[in-house]
Amino acid sequence: MKNVRENEITYQELTSIIVGTVLGVGIFGLPNRLAEISKQDCWISAALGGVYPLYIVLMCILISKKYPQDNILSVSKNVFGNFLGSILNLLYTSVFFVNLISLTSGVMSLSRIYIVPFLSAAKVSIILLLLAVYGVFLGLKVIGRISEFMYYLTVFLLTLPLIALNFGSILNICPIFGSGMGNILKASLESCFSYSGIEILLLIYPNVKEKGNLSMPALKAVLVIMLIYTNLTFLTLYFLGPDLILKPYFPVMLLNEIVKLPYLNSFRFFFMYLWIMVTFKTVINYYYALTFSISNSTIKLNLKRTALILFPVIFVAVNSIRNETRRRTFIKMTSYPAAAFNILFVTLIAMVIFFKKGEKNENL
Repeated sequence: MKNVRENEITYQELTSIIVGTVLGVGIFGLPNRLAEISKQDCWISAALGGVYPLYIVLMCILISKKYPQDNILSVSKNVFGNFLGSILNLLYTSVFFVNLISLTSGVMSLSRIYIVPFLSAAKVSIILLLLAVYGVFLGLKVIGRISEFMYYLTVFLLTLPLIALNFGSILNICPIFGSGMGNILKASLESCFSYSGIEILLLIYPNVKEKGNLSMPALKAVLVIMLIYTNLTFLTLYFLGPDLILKPYFPVMLLNEIVKLPYLNSFRFFFMYLWIMVTFKTVINYYYALTFSISNSTIKLNLKRTALILFPVIFVAVNSIRNETRRRTFIKMTSYPAAAFNILFVTLIAMVIFFKKGEKNENL
């Protein structure tokens, strides 16, 4: 599969796309979900959850060495044949579909709660999805540049909650390992949905302009994501404690209440206004990944036409779970099967490639 020059991306753009795809609305509710299981050790669970994206990246590095010019969809057909490969590609694509629905629904909830309460859920979803379609039309290179800008904005925004260290209590994280190793590991599995999105690497790595060392930008992205999730979960727990952290749907938002900046009456509004921009970009990245996957899963389809066809389908699906409680139930139902399939899918491909002897990739 030949790269299109307009879709070539740099190492930093690759890192930014990965970070931008993984970091979405899930970051605000993660401490709440983990603390239900591992209590004061939820920050350890957040760190251990990083094993999932790390494994996907390592498998991608192995696959890319054999097939540097082919994405996971092409490799799947090469390894399993057109029929079985196409079926597996459609299942892989369905993961992006369910994650996009959950993500967009979450962005709608945040937007209506903190920014535009006067707009209906349907109107917010239309704006979100139209931006996503427009992003697909612009192409991967433009998405990479937008993601790079948002990458630096994200790092800036997520360093501000460090102020919580002046207001929390060390007693809120004690005793360490007090919830038991079993609960810590169980909670780490709960973070699978928050770490989902790393799979976009398997689609776009052939578009990287420099073919030298894919591991550097990919592992950098995973490290940044792990640090952000662990840091925010720790700060939220340190500030609120293991009991209070369970009360709100989005406990991380409470950290913004203690940030005071000159000339700003409400830092929360300022933070959410900028973060909504970040999450809009996350929706665009997911929409691109879904559109690209569908247009390449079985037979070649026009990317832009596919994006337009998907619009009404996703609109209906998103508005069917716009309630936050319903969205979280949907996540619990889909996150484990999605993560399990992704691990199985890339593992099978990597094993076949590793043990296959005497056959060279015809694209090399």
